[in-house]
Amino acid sequence: MAKLAARAGDKLVRRVVSGLAARPSNGFRSQPIDPEEFRIIAERLTERYAIRPTWDKEEYGWLVEKALSNPVLGEMHVRVVADDWDTVAGAYLYFMDRHRVARVFHVVHEKDRAADVLTCLFAELDDAGACTATGMAQADLLIPLSSEPRVSYRFRGGFCVLSKHAHVIDALRRNDVYLGGFYSEAWNRLAMDFL
Repeated sequence: MAKLAARAGDKLVRRVVSGLAARPSNGFRSQPIDPEEFRIIAERLTERYAIRPTWDKEEYGWLVEKALSNPVLGEMHVRVVADDWDTVAGAYLYFMDRHRVARVFHVVHEKDRAADVLTCLFAELDDAGACTATGMAQADLLIPLSSEPRVSYRFRGGFCVLSKHAHVIDALRRNDVYLGGFYSEAWNRLAMDFL
């Protein structure tokens, strides 16, 4: 009920106060793609991280299948962000539930294009009527996220890593890591009582 009231209040306030809508993207647009296309793009765009998923086709397919069968998550949206010359800047994958809560699982981007990809993501979420969006914030997204108006952070947890491999510890200290939402427990049975 509170979310319904918030949506109605949001529509009213947007009519009265200009500038509350997400900024439109400058020279970039997003379009839907299928999950397999996302996997291929994500594999390429996360190559620069010392620690990253392998994006194994079978494992990724299994994770997508399990996520799609979780009714709490809602509908999956997978999009690529490209410029006017069709050069890929990044891609994102999120779920939107019936309460208009978006759970962002992945945001992948070219090294200097994080802000452009986030702008497209926020504009799409705004157009879709999302009342809130949650997700894991990668270290390299913190600066572009901090420039977005009306974005706030809430610490929910962290990672504890124990490794005898010095290169793993070094990569973690340098924030040279990509850990996306499929590789967390925020969406599975441990958090949502889902099988």
